[in-house]
Amino acid sequence: MTRPGLPDRSTRDVLLLHGAFLSGASWSPVVGALGPQVNVHAPDLPGHGRTAVPPAWTVASMAEVVARDLMRPVHVCGHSLGGMVALQLALSAPHLVASLTMVESSAGTNDTPLNRLGTRLGSVLMRAVPVPALASLFAADLAGPDPALREEVRRSVLRYRSQRSDLLGIWNAVAAFDAWSHLHRVSVPTLIVTGASNTRTAPHARQLQAAIPGAQGRVIPGAGHLLPQQQPVRLAHLLGEFWNPPGC
Repeated sequence: MTRPGLPDRSTRDVLLLHGAFLSGASWSPVVGALGPQVNVHAPDLPGHGRTAVPPAWTVASMAEVVARDLMRPVHVCGHSLGGMVALQLALSAPHLVASLTMVESSAGTNDTPLNRLGTRLGSVLMRAVPVPALASLFAADLAGPDPALREEVRRSVLRYRSQRSDLLGIWNAVAAFDAWSHLHRVSVPTLIVTGASNTRTAPHARQLQAAIPGAQGRVIPGAGHLLPQQQPVRLAHLLGEFWNPPGC
């Protein structure tokens, strides 16, 4: 999904990266709320939607694929898995990243014994539970009481009913990612955003903000994990302030 911006110096080139099992279309509400001086690209991540699977099911491989399409530095904003890919881009290709925003994301899910256990249990469920049941579980967990959003998530996961290996590959990429020991190397302006309704991501957000030099942190009320869809206007406003700080 691309929306052309105005071809002058004030145009901001922005790359929006979506969460696991979703698609670039999940950013549509945010794209609609961003101002006209923003040139937005919101592609499907490798292995999602119409995009081919990555050479390997790792966040690093996904980031390499995404980097191939970047001709100049862009403001990179990633949600969940997309935040992991954005972080990897900032680490492996900082010359292509003007700024980094991680929305409801993490540097890895194996940082504590409890999180490692949760990741292992999730891997078992991903292999044992039929995809329709997984779709319903994900929808109920992520979208909460919003019926339209629950159905959107359910349909997104159901697309993998005939591509179970891709679904497992995406999960494995998330489960294996671990960049905690590299956060001190992030050299671009960084913003960490979480939803006030999702307490599970709050500890990781605090860790990210503490470990990334100069990182800012923001919490958006009325949002959970699917923050881009739940509070798109507030997120767009926050991003605009981050990309256009006072005095610039």
